[in-house]
Amino acid sequence: MTKYISSLKINLIIISLVITSIGLSQNDIESKEFNLSGNINVSNNGFSLIPLFSLGEPATVIDLSFGNDRLSFDPSFSFELNGLKPWILDFRWNYKIIKQEKYLVNLGLFLPGLFFRNTTFEKNGDQLEGVFIWRSIVSTLNLSYSFSDKFSLGIFYFRPFPIEQIDPNQPRRGSVLSIKSSLRNLKISESIKINWNPELYFPKIDEKSGIFVAQNILIEFKNFPLSFSSNMNKAIDFGNFTGKEFDWNVGINYSFNNTFAKKKKNQDF
Repeated sequence: MTKYISSLKINLIIISLVITSIGLSQNDIESKEFNLSGNINVSNNGFSLIPLFSLGEPATVIDLSFGNDRLSFDPSFSFELNGLKPWILDFRWNYKIIKQEKYLVNLGLFLPGLFFRNTTFEKNGDQLEGVFIWRSIVSTLNLSYSFSDKFSLGIFYFRPFPIEQIDPNQPRRGSVLSIKSSLRNLKISESIKINWNPELYFPKIDEKSGIFVAQNILIEFKNFPLSFSSNMNKAIDFGNFTGKEFDWNVGINYSFNNTFAKKKKNQDF
């Protein structure tokens, strides 16, 4: 109980910092330009933000982003391809506290994060299907340093806590610390480039902990909206987790990016 209260206090402090940052960003909200971008991914195996947790069957993931260079709303919607049943719905807010040429400090908040777990239960002698919805608030912290326009290194911290707990299988507490790097715009030819994003991460969920490596590879084509991607996840120390020690997927992506200008109204004197 004491650990849960301590975890709740830490998350409330982070939430307060995010809200304060948003409150101090009114000048940013009045920025002249806003960006709307998105990516639609279809793969043979859905991967979540934490690569350890995959769907194990074909999925589509829709990532959207709307905002300016400081504050953005970045929802992510993941569905099973079979029947388009929801899997993960994350309503993410991000605020860049520090945004310089080489340094980036970003605070994030999921309000809320929803995970849909299919289950079966017995009623009046019949086996029925149902869905548990895990509702959580998640705080994130992302620190990164760009050594060049092609290489950056950073630390990502992910801390969820449940809003309510109606499923006995839902974790009570957890955190993930990740060391990430990014190699961008590696040219294979004049029309093909590769982005490679490896990471080393340390998940801790209730009494479970482990060490994992993961990577995302994206192959893009010049003046073409479709790209190909692959995710891989491998355990270094599987600890007492259950599931696959090695997992992967391949997918196809459609991306778009639009910028909107805010016009000032003419004032007559």
